[in-house]
Order: sequence, then C-alpha cells, then structure tokens
Amino acid sequence: MKTVSKIIIYPIKSLNGVSLPFAEVTSTGFKNDRKFMLMSGVDKKMITLREFPSLYNIKVKMINEELLQLENKAKNQLPLSVYLNPPFQDSPIYRVNVWDDAIDVQSVAKIADDWFSEALGIPCMLVRMIPDFFRQVDLIYAKKGQGVLFADGFPYLICTSTS
Repeated sequence: MKTVSKIIIYPIKSLNGVSLPFAEVTSTGFKNDRKFMLMSGVDKKMITLREFPSLYNIKVKMINEELLQLENKAKNQLPLSVYLNPPFQDSPIYRVNVWDDAIDVQSVAKIADDWFSEALGIPCMLVRMIPDFFRQVDLIYAKKGQGVLFADGFPYLICTSTS
C-alpha cells in the first residue's frame, strides 16, 4: 500500500513551502497552495526563485488557516503578516504572464509590496488573481474547466520520496 508521507504547500509561488499534517483538496490544488505570486513592479513579470535566489532566505510560517508570517533575517527585516483571504481592494489590475498564460492580478497590500521590494532590492508586488479569473490547465493534459492558480501548470505535483 502506498501512503502520503508529506504534504507541502507553497502559499507564495517561489518562496519556501509549509509542511502540513493534512490539506483540503480543491479543484485548483491544495487550499492556499500558490495563491500568491511576486511580480516585478517595473516590467510586470513574474519573479521566480531561479532569478532571485535570495527568495530562499524568506521563511514562511502558517500561523493559522488565515494568516502567514514571513521572516527575512538575511535582510534583518521585521516579520510581515499576510492574510490568506484579505478583502479585494479597488486597485489597478495588471496582466502578468505565468509561463504561457496571461493572468489578471491585483496587489494584495502596499505594505507587502514595500516589504518584498526591500527584501529583493527591486520594486515588486505581492499579487493574487482577481476574483472570478480562471486559468485553464493545458487542454493537451486536462479537460475544459480544470483550473490551476499560480502553479507551473497543474493543480497537484506528486513526487516519490526518492525524488
């Protein structure tokens, strides 16, 4: 019999993950997995760990089902609290590409944008998809109506323990 030995979600794409004893399964992946993403404030492109390895210095803790706490001791920043379900603001909508998909997003909060801009040394924004935006999983691999948030292409990634 096969078992699941670990569940890790990444609430913010390209940041450290959070290990959970259990996770709610949704049609777009585990609840709160890759719900947010960092976007350049200059050219409106997604920011990844590949381009900014200093993202690895930011530690992510899930305080409860509604709140994340981020720490960046490498830059000696005060911790940042990020609500997982903040109200949507009446703020500008940006279009950003996640690989081959164009996605409409909004900044989560100016305080988060400022914190990440200080952490990376470039203007950037913590963003999430606008309400009712739908990102289709590649139709070569999925049926119409199967969606994904900011994950690279699929709602779930399953690895063997030897991977």
